[in-house]
Amino acid sequence: MIKFILALTCILLYNSSCKSPKDYAQTKDIQLPSQFSFPINDSLNSAQLNWREFIQDSLLKLHIDTLLKSNFDLKISNQKVFMSQADLAVAKGNLLPTAGFNLAGNMKRFGLYTMDGAGNASTDITPGNLVPVNLPDIFVGLQAAWEVDVFGKNRNLRRSAQAGLLQQMYEQKKLQTQLISDFCNQYFELIAAKQYLNIVVENIRKQAEMLEITEQLKLAGRTTELAVQQFKISLSEFKALEIELKQEIVEKENEIRFMLGKSDFVFQENQSDLGFKIAKINAGVPSQLLLNRPDILAAQFALRAAGFDVRSAKAAFYPNLTITGSFGYQAFNSRYLFVSPASIAYQAIGSILQPLVNRAAIKGEFKRANARQIEALTIYHQTILQAFFEVKNQLSLLDKLNDLQNLAKERIEIVQSSGEIYSDLYMAAKANYLEVLAAQQNALEAQFQLIELEKRNNITLVNTYRALGGGWK
Repeated sequence: MIKFILALTCILLYNSSCKSPKDYAQTKDIQLPSQFSFPINDSLNSAQLNWREFIQDSLLKLHIDTLLKSNFDLKISNQKVFMSQADLAVAKGNLLPTAGFNLAGNMKRFGLYTMDGAGNASTDITPGNLVPVNLPDIFVGLQAAWEVDVFGKNRNLRRSAQAGLLQQMYEQKKLQTQLISDFCNQYFELIAAKQYLNIVVENIRKQAEMLEITEQLKLAGRTTELAVQQFKISLSEFKALEIELKQEIVEKENEIRFMLGKSDFVFQENQSDLGFKIAKINAGVPSQLLLNRPDILAAQFALRAAGFDVRSAKAAFYPNLTITGSFGYQAFNSRYLFVSPASIAYQAIGSILQPLVNRAAIKGEFKRANARQIEALTIYHQTILQAFFEVKNQLSLLDKLNDLQNLAKERIEIVQSSGEIYSDLYMAAKANYLEVLAAQQNALEAQFQLIELEKRNNITLVNTYRALGGGWK
């Protein structure tokens, strides 16, 4: 019998190995350039900095601490990590035998014109007592079952669950870096909006003074009612802009409160200085993205999990060995249940099941697992390339913004000087009101442009830090 079982097992193994499909996913890594080629490459990388070291604004640090504790998306992500941990525990448990205490009872009645019924009718179950037609059966004891993982089906599922847990942990880190970046962007947007408002309020004050001067000039016969009306229109436009900026500030503060998960949060910011206190950012080399970017690491572990799923699906084509057994006491009457050794009952069963017919479900699961692996590989390559070009774009933008800021500073010096000259000439009746209004508009645009460029520079610094993989270490 042993020889027969061994021979049959070998035949089944040979049959399954011949018919099991081959996985065809190629896991070759994508090749990145050795350098970003812009602006200067070295081994220093700002992504190695903790976000507390990278961000200098003390108030912003306090707000980010609150963000990481109370943000709804992070709380949801935490639960996903816990679910992945539970999935891993389930996968580990499937590798071990299951055992439990069993108390079972049933009633049997065999037909009298059957072998069992005819035999029971003439057999004593106890001395002088025939086997009853309605035969009770009581069992008390232990039962166990174990699916022996000969070909690694469950082991690969456990490895897949481990990789899935690591993937989810890096997804959480990716979310953290994105939240910090988005929050900083909202912070700088809010500061810029309040600085716009301060400029507009100051221009309203100056415009009111110019309106009063124009009315006096009109009374003196040195200008016309048209000039008065033009300054009133300009003053009205500034007041309308003030209202719009106040509404924008309310909306941005509420967006920040939503990110923090606190409806009554009192927001504070350093309005006096929009400049980000970092002279430059070090990009390192492209290969460091593979270790620094949490989205790349998450995609890498997703690819590993998919590979283990393919191996597990492939193992389903091989024979499945299951061992079951029980040990306890069994009797037809409870008073005989614990009579030893007469009532002791045990069994051990080993079975080998080789799927031969209707393997469509197994083939379908394998094809699906293989398709998921190819999908994960494609996403992995896509994520790497996306990270590379994100960094290149942000580095280029930083360089261009520096040039734009220098031009904006030169422009604001010119328009402020010319605005003062036009105001003096207007009060001396040597310039008309249109020239004064044009000079004021140029000054306002120049001030707004400088603030906008400073804001964009801050946002780009933070986005470059995130693109390099900073914000989670």
